[in-house]
Amino acid sequence: RILAQASECVKPGGYIAYMTCTFAPEENEKNIEWFLRKFPEFEAVKAPHLESYQSHLADFPCYRIWPHRVPSAGAFTALLKSKKEAAASFVDVDDLTPIWKS
Repeated sequence: RILAQASECVKPGGYIAYMTCTFAPEENEKNIEWFLRKFPEFEAVKAPHLESYQSHLADFPCYRIWPHRVPSAGAFTALLKSKKEAAASFVDVDDLTPIWKS
């Protein structure tokens, strides 16, 4: 539910960085699979500097950092991007009145 709620806070084109310190596939790959099915406006995107940690349990970009490979306790991460396009906005900088003068 936390991940679903987080999706509502992401602006178009924005990201969710999902991270855990568990090795349970149910909290990691399976949770991301569920999220991507339920929220098709998001996609998992590659993190090039983590490619050597690509999870063998998923066919989408997500990463398992094993404690026997790096000096850490281990972790899982996936970077989720909103596929919604940001609306173009225009701000007339000549019409910006400082708030304390309004």
